[in-house]
Amino acid sequence: MNMSPPDRRKNIRALALEIGIRVLLFGVFVFTEFLEPFERVIQPEEWWLYKNPLVESDHIPKRVMFAISFLTPLAVIFVVKIIRRTDKTEIKEACLAVTLALALNGVFTNTIKLIVGRPRPDYFHRCFPDGLSNPKIHCTGEQELVSEGRKSFPSSHSSCEYRAATATAGLQHTCLTLSRGPCS
Repeated sequence: MNMSPPDRRKNIRALALEIGIRVLLFGVFVFTEFLEPFERVIQPEEWWLYKNPLVESDHIPKRVMFAISFLTPLAVIFVVKIIRRTDKTEIKEACLAVTLALALNGVFTNTIKLIVGRPRPDYFHRCFPDGLSNPKIHCTGEQELVSEGRKSFPSSHSSCEYRAATATAGLQHTCLTLSRGPCS
């Protein structure tokens, strides 16, 4: 299908706008990663909730998690392309959908984390590395570790993997089960 030059320019502008929106959302996501969350007051009688041992590292690091949740739906898109021999427009739209979902998920999850400020189960040991609290309950731990300790809810791992699973399932449904859907 040949496109006239004005139509081609219009499509390029639309794609540039789509990519620009995703870049902006990714920038907002990165910006919110460094903001301080809401600091709710923890009463002395509830400190037991946050005295679990300090976790030095995640079982699945954040970077690996983001890579998996980004690459899995894209892999499904390209497998479907190979199996169904779909055209470039459908692949482009699927990739745009996946990247938009990832960017929006990151922004929404971080925003909720900042508003809620729920401490992680190991917050006490982040706040008091020596294991002893002071009378004023003023944190003596490393500021970055303490700040990250107040970003427990919602779970980035859960929301990111739910988004990846939902996007993958949506792509499979759209591309594999509909007899006359966009991928047929």
